[in-house]
Amino acid sequence: MAEAAPQHLALPSGLLELCALLGAPRDSLRGPDQVAQKRGGTHLPSLDPEVLSVFVPPFVSKEDSQTAGANCVTPNKSKRRSFRKKREKPKAEPGNGLLEGPRGPDSEDVCIPNGVDLLALPQLCFPGGVCVASEPKEDGVHFLVLTDVCGTRTHGVVAQFYRPLHDEHCFYNGQAHWEPSRLSGSMAGGFVPYAVCVVSRFPYYNAFRDCLSCLLTHLKSCKDFEVENHIKDFAAKLSLIPSPPPGPLHLTYNMKPLQVVFPSRADPESPVIDLDLHLPLLCFRPEKVLQILTCLLTEQRIVFFSSNWALLTLVTECFLVYLHPLQWKHTFVPILSGQMLDFVMAPTSFLMGCHLDHFEEVSKVRCRPRELER
Repeated sequence: MAEAAPQHLALPSGLLELCALLGAPRDSLRGPDQVAQKRGGTHLPSLDPEVLSVFVPPFVSKEDSQTAGANCVTPNKSKRRSFRKKREKPKAEPGNGLLEGPRGPDSEDVCIPNGVDLLALPQLCFPGGVCVASEPKEDGVHFLVLTDVCGTRTHGVVAQFYRPLHDEHCFYNGQAHWEPSRLSGSMAGGFVPYAVCVVSRFPYYNAFRDCLSCLLTHLKSCKDFEVENHIKDFAAKLSLIPSPPPGPLHLTYNMKPLQVVFPSRADPESPVIDLDLHLPLLCFRPEKVLQILTCLLTEQRIVFFSSNWALLTLVTECFLVYLHPLQWKHTFVPILSGQMLDFVMAPTSFLMGCHLDHFEEVSKVRCRPRELER
């Protein structure tokens, strides 16, 4: 009598796909200051954000990865593309008496998951632009949905925070350097925004928002050269969290000081729901909710407007949950930055979101706008 082959239990996949630090490079902060001095004012132009650091699991040292690579071959290596991040080091100017800090590696190879476009990520993490503020602003959180060419969606949670510009410590390639403040009075007391973005294949919006709020409490009290170490440790912890299996049991993780709950889906065919499903009813009247659902079912072109970036993704995701078991298979971009407004000229069905400041501009693009203003 033949015996059944033993079934191997597969480990659940981790929640974290990528964690990134974004903001304006430190060198670019001196250019706007010089422009403001020439104009004799304190108003500074917008800065161009970029990806400063990328952390992708598994988190192993270069020596460990080289040893492991000599003994085995990663099966899904062909499904990932490599991103090389280069950082310029500060050069010691003659006669300034500065000691050049220890030299780190010129670049590092990072395997970026499919569906994550690092070129578009900065404008999605800063949809309203990057500007130096004269005083610190409140931390902000908003949510992203990233779609690759195959239609596979990944979900991002972005936390923005402000750090002072007068910190004399800066960070280059994992090494701390001392650099005297060269900023004039117009920027010496300024605050520059940064963003930490967590990307996952699962829409755990509330859970990752709570995780990032725990991280921000540590980032506000550390030096500039300690920021990336804190974010790397944070990403390493998230990479150890498995995706909860379908069923009645939820996953709880202690992030200190919060207990973060990752809810499980009811069954393998049900979506992950980590949303407040009553949000659309707080934003729209019942007849408007029915009108939006009708537009979704008839595959119309829909644009949501709000003065709150976070509401755009949360409300649109709630409507997609309302459609279950039906699925929206068309273009879905819940947040459009100012540079992406031409997306609304697409002739096909879509579901998008814009800031309320762009309402008139989008209305001019569409001949017969059917947008529903929040």
